[in-house]
Amino acid sequence: MPSLRVRRGAVALLALAVVYVIAAQVGRGRLPDRIWMGAHYVENVQLLPTWHSLAEEGAFLLESGILLDSVLVSSGRVFIGLLLGSWIGPPERL
Repeated sequence: MPSLRVRRGAVALLALAVVYVIAAQVGRGRLPDRIWMGAHYVENVQLLPTWHSLAEEGAFLLESGILLDSVLVSSGRVFIGLLLGSWIGPPERL
């Protein structure tokens, strides 16, 4: 049975990727490219970036080491949270 679940998961992931590609292509000229954040507008924002843009961003994050550093920091925070949670214990019910 695990092979059927893996196959279904792969098909669902592929379907989600196809829907994302279609939405990114349809929304390219229709979605706003300027959004309001805090006290000013941010220009040239891609609300649904294309795969090419995502690949460029991923390559930059890998080459600069930002991705690895952030994964290490996040993993360390999760580990500290697990240690504190196991030391303190679960919260008591009210």
